[in-house]
Amino acid sequence: MSNFLFILKTINLFIDIIGFLFYGNIVILTIKHKKLHTICHILLGLYSICQSFSKIIMLIPYILQYILPNFEKNLKFIYFCIIFNIIPFSFMMGAFTYMLAIGIDRMLGIYFPLWYSFF
Repeated sequence: MSNFLFILKTINLFIDIIGFLFYGNIVILTIKHKKLHTICHILLGLYSICQSFSKIIMLIPYILQYILPNFEKNLKFIYFCIIFNIIPFSFMMGAFTYMLAIGIDRMLGIYFPLWYSFF
């Protein structure tokens, strides 16, 4: 691996760790505070859960690549990553659904403000 590629992967690893921590904080705050239990905030919390799982998907191959230098050539570890990532992949695909639901929720809040204020 060239030095430039190593630097880029290291920067990506740190950005993914920061993203995972921030999305985790959003989830914890949504659960902890009662004022954040509205429909919009719950959708944002679910979206944050899905995005944190997508950060986990990106973290695992990088970490294994640093630990095991011949990781890309060993099929046993590639199969392990595929099996290990099935659940986070399904959550990651759910993020797009929550993004659409958040958009529809915000649109309803704009078009029907009196109706939306009751929920």
